[in-house]
Amino acid sequence: MHFSALLAKMRKINNPRFKKNLAVVYFIRRFLCQISQS
Repeated sequence: MHFSALLAKMRKINNPRFKKNLAVVYFIRRFLCQISQS
């Protein structure tokens, strides 16, 4: 998922706790992808 798409999705959700969790999941997935590629 593109980061801009994630941000757009997050803007629709007013729950800050959920938004924070969504961002954490995104960064973890991105981190794991970078590890697997290297």
